[in-house]
Amino acid sequence: MQQDLLTSLKELFNNAKDLTAAIQKTIEENSGLKAQVEDFVKQKVQQIKASLLKRAEDINGIKVIKSVLPQVFLLMLSKTWLSKCQDSCPRRCSAYWVQAMKANRS
Repeated sequence: MQQDLLTSLKELFNNAKDLTAAIQKTIEENSGLKAQVEDFVKQKVQQIKASLLKRAEDINGIKVIKSVLPQVFLLMLSKTWLSKCQDSCPRRCSAYWVQAMKANRS
């Protein structure tokens, strides 16, 4: 059974002579790619944020952003923007955010 597992693993790694090194290299490459994706997502979030802020409308001293975004963008924005917003106005920001999430689902 262990021999079958080892054989399968070697096949997955193109019959590498040093399976441990091949696995380690794959793990390192995966970590590097993961970091690149995270950087890309951060850049996109900043671009979306800037675009939304440009279109913000001032209503009685409150900036209101009206937009329909795919849920994936809302999730990306929530990780950075909402946490900063809640530091300054937790109840108001949360209420608006919940409304935005509900509106996006319908």
